[in-house]
Amino acid sequence: MLLLLTIAAFGAPPQSAMLNTNISAAAARAMMAKDTNVIVLDVRSPREYNDERIGNTPLMPLQFLERKINELNQYKKKKIIVYCHSGNRSELAVEILREYGFNALNMEGGILQWKANRFPTISGGAR
Repeated sequence: MLLLLTIAAFGAPPQSAMLNTNISAAAARAMMAKDTNVIVLDVRSPREYNDERIGNTPLMPLQFLERKINELNQYKKKKIIVYCHSGNRSELAVEILREYGFNALNMEGGILQWKANRFPTISGGAR
């Protein structure tokens, strides 16, 4: 009842606010292992990416995401798991991607949570 009164008073929240767009690092890893229709996208800086990343994931720094959104069109029909260092930039990236019609999920806790679970990472030159 309170929700209905709140909606009546303030209007319905945006659709993106009503969707659960977060996924744990463990759930992300499980999804990556069993679903070939999943892409993992890194939205950190090139330096962070070179230092350590989750596999050979594509890099699209958050500050360029909206400007270069067309470069991601090849992933439009896939699930995109987005990560950053701690989950803040990736949360914003998910909102942007969803506005453009992508099926995107935010990996909560970013690479910090991934590493806390002792999941593998790689380092080295950017793609």
